[in-house]
This record gives sequence, C-alpha cells and structure tokens, in this order.
Amino acid sequence: MALVEFRFSVRWIYKRETDAETDVKTAAAKQSGQKQSGAKAKITLDTIAARYFEAIKHRVSAQKIKARYEAHIKPILGDREADLIARADLVALYNAKRNENSRTHRARSALKRFVQKAKNGANRSEIAKKIAQKRRQIKRLKTAENEPYSKAFCRSLLDIIGAAYGRELAQETPLTRKNPMAGLYKAHPEIAKLNNEKERTFTKEEATRILQASSSRPFARRFVALAIATGARRGALLRLRRRDFDLAEGTIRLIDEKAESGDLYKENVYTIPLCSYARRELSDFLETLEPHEFVVWGGAKSRYGDAAPNAQMINYYLQPIIDDAVTGNREAKGAARLSLHAFRSFAITTMLDSGCPEFLARCFSNHSTGRRSSFNRYAKTTIELIRPHLERAMAFLRDAIA
Repeated sequence: MALVEFRFSVRWIYKRETDAETDVKTAAAKQSGQKQSGAKAKITLDTIAARYFEAIKHRVSAQKIKARYEAHIKPILGDREADLIARADLVALYNAKRNENSRTHRARSALKRFVQKAKNGANRSEIAKKIAQKRRQIKRLKTAENEPYSKAFCRSLLDIIGAAYGRELAQETPLTRKNPMAGLYKAHPEIAKLNNEKERTFTKEEATRILQASSSRPFARRFVALAIATGARRGALLRLRRRDFDLAEGTIRLIDEKAESGDLYKENVYTIPLCSYARRELSDFLETLEPHEFVVWGGAKSRYGDAAPNAQMINYYLQPIIDDAVTGNREAKGAARLSLHAFRSFAITTMLDSGCPEFLARCFSNHSTGRRSSFNRYAKTTIELIRPHLERAMAFLRDAIA
C-alpha cells in the first residue's frame, strides 16, 4: 500500500513539473510568435496619421485636417509603408491634385455620401434623385474647363503629412525613421510658398467699402468689423461668444487656432484690446446676447447648437462683396485674389503703418515666425501699450462706424 502511494506521488510530482515546463514553453512560443507578428506588422502612413489625429483632437481645426487627409491623401498614399514614402511620392501627390478638377472631386465625394446614405436605408426616392443629379453634374464637369486645386491647398496636404511624421519622430519610440518632407521645399522651389504670392492687402478705402457693402447682412458686417479691428483668423472670429467680450475693460478674448503645447494642439486663448470704433459698433448688440451665444451669427443657437458655425457660409456671402470692392479682384487668379484672410494682413499692416513697433504688432496679432528670438523672451507687453497704436491705426473707421 505504501509503495503504491509512493509511486502515485512520484507520478503526480513528475506530471506537475512536466505541465509547468510545457506551460513555460507554450508561453515562450506565444510571446515569440507575437514578436514575429509584430515585426511583420506593416507601419503605413495611415498608422502614423491616426496617431497624429489622436494627438491633435483638441485642436480647433482637427476635423478639417482629418477630412482633408481622408479625402485627398489616404486614397493615394494611405496604405504605403511609412518608411518607403519618399519626396518623389509627395511631389507626385502635389502634381496630381494640381491637375485634378476640384469641382469634379467635390461632386464625386457628395455622390459617395449619397450612395452610402442609400445603403443605410435613407429615403430612397429622394436619395435616388440626388444621386442622379450628381452623376449628371459629374458628366458635365468632365467636359467643362478644368478648375484645379490651388497651390496653397496642395501645399496644405503636404504639410499635413509633414506634421504627422514630425510628431511621430518626436516620440521616444517612433514608428518611422525619417520625414519625407525634410528638405522638400528647398529641393523643389516651384512648390515652396513665395513671400509675394499676395502682392498686396486691402487699402483703407477698400476695407471701408467692404464694411459698408456688408451692412445689408448684419452677421457679415459684424464679421468684417471684427476682422478689421482684431486681425484674427476666420475660425477664431466665428467661434466668438458673448462671454469673450469685456466691454468695461475694452478687451476681447480670442482662440489661438495654431497654439501648440508640447506635442499637443489645444484651444489656447489670447486677449487683445478692442478699438473704440468696434466697441461702439457692437456694444448695443452684445447686450442682447446670452454669454454662451455666438456673436457673428447673432446667437443663432437653435440652428447651430453648440458646434462652431460653418466657415464656408461666411465665404459664400462675403467673397462677392470683396470682389466688388477690390478692383479687378474677381479676375485675379490663384493666390493673387484677395480673400477673407486678407483682413488679417490688413490689420497687421495698418498697425505697423501707424507707427506700432513690430513686437507689439506681433503680440496684437498673436503671430510668430519660427522660434521666438532672445529679445522676445525678455520683452514684455501689456494691453495698454498696444491700445494707443490700435486707436491710431483704426481711426479711419470713425466715419464708417457711426
């Protein structure tokens, strides 16, 4: 009996040791297989881009950047291995978009959305009508004059790729070894942005005409008045709410759309003075708004909800006014045509023309080029230093804003 028990215990101990050894081997083999599969995993541009979009999800323009990537970059380079993408591929992407009919591309994108809605069970008769309309439009556009994407738009696609690679390479364990954008503009000056692409900005007379011509639409006039008086970017102005104005102090708080903190983009804000003319123009209207309501759109919360209003709408209404106010602007092509962004350069130029020091003008516009100089690290400014220069610069509004 004792011998049987001894044999059983030996077998049980041996089985436990054998099972443990088998488990160790199995785990090692599994881990090795994972490493091998990880080594074989293909790191594509889509992989790099997904990590980049996650990092900038708090940025104001994040959705716009991602939409451009999905529509224009992903179909061409998205599945390419990240380390194998070279400068030649980026140049080919740039040229392909420069030669593509932008209206046709937008129509095809709309057609794709309608087809998807039809698959998801939307109103079949209504969707079928829209699909037929888009197909007829695409057929007409194929025979129409080509309307290519602008150089600035095509460069913005390359900059998205460069930013995604740059953020990845800044990580401790990057998934890629090089940035194909490095040295691209130097090697291809025909793509690089020229400082004189827009040879001029608005004159004071043109800015006054635009302000007066926009009076028929109150929201357009509010946008123009704020754009002239602040030099802020379009998105920052459209996102202004009543709570961003301090009429007692005469200041306005604006979102810095391009603010960067470490490797994350966030909705940072900066505060600048608001000239007396703009305050006089807006003060009565601001008193009618709730703190959370949009200023440019007149508190149209029921229509837009808490989301930022559509930036394309302001272009739709204001670009024809700008074209009429600026002689020959409608006939100008490409970058020479003045757009809404010219209000920013106008405000900065007018400030400098009034005698405002460059440092104060840069603080007013919250604009910096490259790294801050050692002087800027020590120089300090206040709203009260900027205010007298702003008043002198905007004195031409005295009669336009009564």
